[in-house]
Amino acid sequence: MNTPYSSTTEGFDSPPAIPRDLVIWLKTQFPNSLPGNINISDRELGALFGEQQVIAHLESILQQQEEDILHNVPT
Repeated sequence: MNTPYSSTTEGFDSPPAIPRDLVIWLKTQFPNSLPGNINISDRELGALFGEQQVIAHLESILQQQEEDILHNVPT
């Protein structure tokens, strides 16, 4: 049985709701800055880049969800 929160991607028509608080928390836990240590490995740099990609993707989904809500408000 597939539910909106099943472990597979089958059946997803759209992403689940992304809470604004989650995006804010992720941005504070994983700031978009390089560490002061210049001797960072390629692997570490890739991980930092990946963190920012995930946060940006979630932020994009959140923005789209908020725009959808605004467009669907009855007038």
